[in-house]
Amino acid sequence: MVLNLVMNAMQSLPAAAARDNEIRIHTETRGATVVIEVSDSGPGVSLAERERIFEPFVTTKPIGEGTGLGLFVCRNIVRGYSGEVSVHDRPGGGVLFRVTLPVAADLATPVATTRREAPDGPTPVAHVLVIDDDAAIASAFAGRLRRAGYRASTCSSGAAGLTYLFANGDIDLVFCDLMMKEMTGMDVHARLLSEAPAMLQKVVFMTGGAYSPAARQFLLDHPHDMVEKPFDLLAETRRRLAGRLLR
Repeated sequence: MVLNLVMNAMQSLPAAAARDNEIRIHTETRGATVVIEVSDSGPGVSLAERERIFEPFVTTKPIGEGTGLGLFVCRNIVRGYSGEVSVHDRPGGGVLFRVTLPVAADLATPVATTRREAPDGPTPVAHVLVIDDDAAIASAFAGRLRRAGYRASTCSSGAAGLTYLFANGDIDLVFCDLMMKEMTGMDVHARLLSEAPAMLQKVVFMTGGAYSPAARQFLLDHPHDMVEKPFDLLAETRRRLAGRLLR
């Protein structure tokens, strides 16, 4: 969430004024609230833009730069923790994003070293498949899921992911990278749509940016099936699994 705000700030700063650019991160506790502020000395955000800046696919960047999902994802993460994010003028010019979060109720409670992080979701033994050609990301995601009590499997390509998905009927949720070599997430989607459309309700596509017209169009066509890296993996897993049960 903070990384999203910092990256947004970096992208707003003019390269021609690199020596004068500034990004600041300020944190403090105000009673039962934690406040995180990320500000930059860029061009700022107009009042008209502020009304829609947290909506999906809304961006102030030039065409072809940015997906318009960063602030949308950031807001969803913050609200997932019962917080809020708002945008303000930065003293001296620029913009300031303020995140407010409630202090954890059990912050002062000692936690035993053997305590395992457990999900709040309805299916703690759900089987999650991670498809990503970046082995480090796939491994990190799987490790996080397993520590939280889920079963997790990984595949390093779209083709391998499809083979695994077709061969294992117990997969409850799939996180599939969008921009992969050889077989992209878009190719995975097309294959499933053709051969096993019911499986698509299990698939969430992950993106760190849409670098082609086809990818940008895919994001526009499937906004509810997308998450932008970085995101809260466990919160997203719980939300997606709960949504499937409500269908």
